[in-house]
Amino acid sequence: MTSWRRSIPCWYLRFGAACSLLSFGIPISRCPALPKEIQNYHNTDMRGLPFLTAPSLKTRMAIVAVALVFVTTILASTVSLVLAKRGMKAIIGDQQFTLLSQVADEIDQKFYTRQRGLQLIAAAIPRDIFQDSDRLQRFVEQHSNFKVLFDNLSIANAQGELLANLDDPASRGKLNVANRAYFKDTMATRKGVISAPLRSALTHKPVLIMTAPVLDQQGNVALIVGGTMALDHENFLGRLAQVRIGRTGYVFAVTNDGVIVSHPKKSLVLQQVASMAGSNPGFDRALAGYEGTLEGSNRAGAHGLFSYKRMRSTNWILGAVYPEVDAFTSIAEVEKKALLAAILLAVLVGPLAWWIARRQIAPLQQLHAHIQEVRQHPETALASPLREPDEIGRLARTFDNLMRERLTAEAKA
Repeated sequence: MTSWRRSIPCWYLRFGAACSLLSFGIPISRCPALPKEIQNYHNTDMRGLPFLTAPSLKTRMAIVAVALVFVTTILASTVSLVLAKRGMKAIIGDQQFTLLSQVADEIDQKFYTRQRGLQLIAAAIPRDIFQDSDRLQRFVEQHSNFKVLFDNLSIANAQGELLANLDDPASRGKLNVANRAYFKDTMATRKGVISAPLRSALTHKPVLIMTAPVLDQQGNVALIVGGTMALDHENFLGRLAQVRIGRTGYVFAVTNDGVIVSHPKKSLVLQQVASMAGSNPGFDRALAGYEGTLEGSNRAGAHGLFSYKRMRSTNWILGAVYPEVDAFTSIAEVEKKALLAAILLAVLVGPLAWWIARRQIAPLQQLHAHIQEVRQHPETALASPLREPDEIGRLARTFDNLMRERLTAEAKA
């Protein structure tokens, strides 16, 4: 047994190479690297197999036509989809920023409404009960209807001692809030403030506190009325995390210092964005004052459209995230349909291209048959039936003239 038969895998590889060469019209005899057994086997047994012979001109023309149609369709579809996707991004970005601006305006209005409510409560406290904890407690309980605006109401004196608490009267005299930033800011400015999100000393849950000062006759802060909003309750801040953009997009709120106020993932509330892994250049621009829509990735690596809007009441950053997989689902579907259309068009064009190629090649086949006939009967030198004024017709007439000249020369000799 010869060596090439003992090495079956190597023989298969060389046999495949031979088939590839034949498909491109390259004779195997020009490839001495192939075993002689394959060359001889091709010369004897494989010569008549159509899949091992060079494709005909008709086939090559049909393949080229199908390839051109397919590539042209894909290219045109790709360019159109790129332009459409770019335009769609701009439209979606504008719509998303408009929606976010409307949400920011609504939240600002809700904050203003609650600030006005606290101011009304503060203005209604009689001066003669400023230091009376029991009467202040009864006063707060008489205004329990303000629970529609706040989750809890409380009153503290200028030293930070809790004098009244609507939800937990027992906490009076046991809690001092003088070290809280919102208390210090209210005392310093003598104006109501909206606190940054913090963890409640009573419930240990994330809350937001709005304040309204009560001034004495000298204009000093005597009491501070506080309205608490729990960030995990069904108030307007809690519902903010439930806002959806598309199917998977969402809205979040972050303070100017990067503390998360509202997010669909409750575990992220009160966390510092800077402490999270990864980077988000778009959010960094928003912290620097940018407002608008950007395309990019968040710290988790999710790609999409990100919109940012500042809130007037708190100077917080309201953000909206629209993941790319959701925002451009329609574009992806169009891309799939365009590819299927290109394949279908190529399949339909194939037979048409083959038929056209056959009609175009028919004169060459007639010329070939004429040459074969003249070759078998050179003495006749029949005139070619091709009389078309194109290149093939001129070639046929030139061949006829050449044969006549040859016969004439042979006759004279």
